[in-house]
Amino acid sequence: MVNSAIAFRLHEAAALSGFSKYMLDYLAREDIFRPEAGVGGRGVARQYSFADIVVLRALRQICKDRGRVRHLRSALGVFRDEFGPIEVGQRIDQLLFVQGGELCLRTADQADRELRTGQLAFSFVVDLDQLAQEVSASLIIDVKTNLVRLEPGKAKEAEAIRQKVWAAVRQKRAQRRDAA
Repeated sequence: MVNSAIAFRLHEAAALSGFSKYMLDYLAREDIFRPEAGVGGRGVARQYSFADIVVLRALRQICKDRGRVRHLRSALGVFRDEFGPIEVGQRIDQLLFVQGGELCLRTADQADRELRTGQLAFSFVVDLDQLAQEVSASLIIDVKTNLVRLEPGKAKEAEAIRQKVWAAVRQKRAQRRDAA
């Protein structure tokens, strides 16, 4: 079981979610998806919870299935209003899918419907339970210390993302230092 208080840094979230660092920045800047784990801001690093990573994996799958990013903000708002945040270890019976570029919801007791417009829908399905299991499989949990770290392959991917992002920063700093 993953501790719900654990937070992942941006490069770890990028490696676990499949989105680039720049897409995560865009999603936060446009208020499409803001992580609930930590409040970001100018000079404050955003942090992502396990539930945030699961939702981002679902959004990544939806984008792969030709879902429209611009519709995600309102659809996710409706989803959170109706079902609340996704809790770690919670059995997720709700399934999200894309129909004609719209984020849709399937529940056991209701007909499929678009989250943004409320219209009835039918299409392919993204299983959030499966996505949560995939994210969990990328983590190593030390039960004694309750520390969570990325498995070696994902840790290497996260470090590569971090190095790529910071390379530009280091280069600009070196240019400023040389110019002075």
